[in-house]
Amino acid sequence: MTMKPLGARDKKVMRLLLEGNSRFAIASKMKLAPRTVYNIVEKLVYLGYIRQVPGTKSPAIYEQLLSPETNPPTGDYKGKGGKDGAAISKDGTPLGLGGIRYDKECPDGYVEAHLNGAIPYDLKRVGTFDDPQIKGRGYVGAWERSKVSKHNGCSYHSGFIRIDGVDTYFTYRVGDKGSQTFTLYPKRICLDPCLYKTEEDAKSVFLDRANLVAEILAYTGWKLENPQLKGKFHYAIPHHPLAQLLPKGVGSPDDDIIIDTSPGCPEAEMENPDDWTKVQIFANMPSHILEAENNIQSLFAKVDELDSLLDGILNVQQKTTVAVLNNAENISRLVQSDAQLSALILNNQESVVYTYGNTSIDKKLEGYQ
Repeated sequence: MTMKPLGARDKKVMRLLLEGNSRFAIASKMKLAPRTVYNIVEKLVYLGYIRQVPGTKSPAIYEQLLSPETNPPTGDYKGKGGKDGAAISKDGTPLGLGGIRYDKECPDGYVEAHLNGAIPYDLKRVGTFDDPQIKGRGYVGAWERSKVSKHNGCSYHSGFIRIDGVDTYFTYRVGDKGSQTFTLYPKRICLDPCLYKTEEDAKSVFLDRANLVAEILAYTGWKLENPQLKGKFHYAIPHHPLAQLLPKGVGSPDDDIIIDTSPGCPEAEMENPDDWTKVQIFANMPSHILEAENNIQSLFAKVDELDSLLDGILNVQQKTTVAVLNNAENISRLVQSDAQLSALILNNQESVVYTYGNTSIDKKLEGYQ
């Protein structure tokens, strides 16, 4: 059968997505549950209205294939994620939220964004402790049952879900009086700040991660909602050139960049910047410093080359000056001798003495009378 055109909510999600907003940002702007937005995006992709531009990740960039006023191809849409139509793509992998850089070294132009804190959820329902899995893909994490611990009357159950090859840990805590909390501890994420308009957009990457974890744990009965970022955000570059110039340790609150050695290596980092542009400049600063250093070395090489050329010119000038002076002296002597000769001729002298350096020559004047 032929599908109906998109509804008003679908069109608005599509418009905001094409404007570059993340799914979490769209959910916040439209006051919708993140899962609802994820499902709408999945539907838009499935029906062929949009597609993710190949090679774009975190944030994923989408391009339009069909007008929202166009009926999609014949067929029917059914959620591909199984339970509750969770946002899982056709090959069983979660939509979006992937492709964050986890290189051993922070790539040029990137910063290591990390939260000095955690992400707690509103725990609506406790599920099982079966290992997390995604339908069609298999297990993607595990509960560490052997590490269930008790402290001050509280019990802790820890687990992890592997995202982009990195284990993201979480903890379920039961208090001594029956209180229950569920907290996520995200890893560092290498991101290019120039791809984000504001710090809130960059932070949404961490909230997207939290919602992905909630999506996966929902398969084993957990209901986790409203993840909140608790703590300070840092944007670091390990082995930054500034680490050799700035004092180590926490500076004054007005310092934009501090040097931190706690990770085991000196790194320059910014904490809760008041202007996102500063982070964008900071991320590209090492390249600019190296470029400036190369330019300086190039200038020094040119100065050396000019010095050598100038020495050659001065040497030639010096030799030319000596030759000119010698020639001038010889010409002066010749003029003087010629004047003497003319005088002798006029005086009817029989000879004239020519002097060249220390040599004198007495020349007979024959045939001049």
